[in-house]
Amino acid sequence: MTDPDPEIVPADPTLRRWVLIALAVAIPAGIPLIQFFSGKLSDYKALAATDIEGAIAGIRELIRYLIGINAAVTVAAATYFLLLARRVLGSGRFPPPGMRVIRDARIRRGRLARGLGWLLVLLAGVLLATNLFFIQAYRLVGGLV
Repeated sequence: MTDPDPEIVPADPTLRRWVLIALAVAIPAGIPLIQFFSGKLSDYKALAATDIEGAIAGIRELIRYLIGINAAVTVAAATYFLLLARRVLGSGRFPPPGMRVIRDARIRRGRLARGLGWLLVLLAGVLLATNLFFIQAYRLVGGLV
């Protein structure tokens, strides 16, 4: 038997299984959420025919919930990306030492690893900036008055 290539991080079958289970649960769980919000939006559309102020208040509340959900998910993702970027930039390699992967990953070192680390920082910044944009846009249209 030969030694595995030292420049390849082998896939972790346990991590892969957990990721697949998480996706198998999260995707079907998202469908009722989409149906719920779509139903609420339809209700507010029908309400607008008789009570425009009530419909606007309901839609503002709906948007506030959606901004909250978006913020929770994107802040969590941005935090993960920033922590990963710190490890990548500190070690000078991607994936950083000790990171488990869901498929075999070739180790990238030097300039390419630094570029990936800074790309993770940029991605985190874009995610956080979209949250600030949504909150500010909501305030501008009078949602948080």
